[in-house]
Order: sequence, then C-alpha cells, then structure tokens
Amino acid sequence: KTYLHELKGNVIPDVWTDINMLNPMAAERALVDFPTQKPELLINRVLESTSDKSDLILDYFNGSGTTSATALKMKRK
Repeated sequence: KTYLHELKGNVIPDVWTDINMLNPMAAERALVDFPTQKPELLINRVLESTSDKSDLILDYFNGSGTTSATALKMKRK
C-alpha cells in the first residue's frame, strides 16, 4: 500500500481543474482557430507524464496540430 501522505513531490489529482479551456480570443488559438483545440498546457502535462524525450508521439486525429507542436517543443518525435 502507498499512502498519499507518504508520497514525495507533487501529486497530480485525477481531475485536472487547474487547466482552463482555451479562450476564443487566446493567442494560442489565433493561428488555427480549431473548434475543439486543446490548451498546450494540457497536452504538455499528458506528454510529460506518459513519455520521455526522443519518444515517438502519435496523435491519430491530429485536428489542430497542438499535440504535434507541443511534442516538438518537448523534444519528442
């Protein structure tokens, strides 16, 4: 068993309420303006927790390209 109070570092909860949806006027959305575009901060957190540098990232749907752009910034392929 692992108890929450024994864990070291920051514990990220199951529900991520600290990352907001993109504002329609956000600079991040200005170039693409895709209706279901996700914030780079959200994609960054997902990639950080599930991959290492130089890992291959595949986004099957690749709608707005946010995953590809974020992966490239994070030194993923």
